[in-house]
Amino acid sequence: MSPKPYVWQMIKEAVESLGGKATYSEIKDHIRSKYGEVNESTINCQIIACTVNHPSRIHYPENKKPRVANTKYDSKYCTLLIQTRSLFSS
Repeated sequence: MSPKPYVWQMIKEAVESLGGKATYSEIKDHIRSKYGEVNESTINCQIIACTVNHPSRIHYPENKKPRVANTKYDSKYCTLLIQTRSLFSS
């Protein structure tokens, strides 16, 4: 059995599979259906860390220092839904 991907990778795959837009619940449901139980708090935290305009994002280690927002962690933009950005598709 191959190891599970990192949670941020699961989130990226979930949002892409859901057509580029997804709610937190849709992301979690997709991850659970594909990977089984994954800690819900971890999913929530990783969604926040990957959302470029989420106000709490700055409290996560990968976002502590100023940088250009085009790394593997910078994949979502928050409106009412989580949406992938064009930088996310590679």
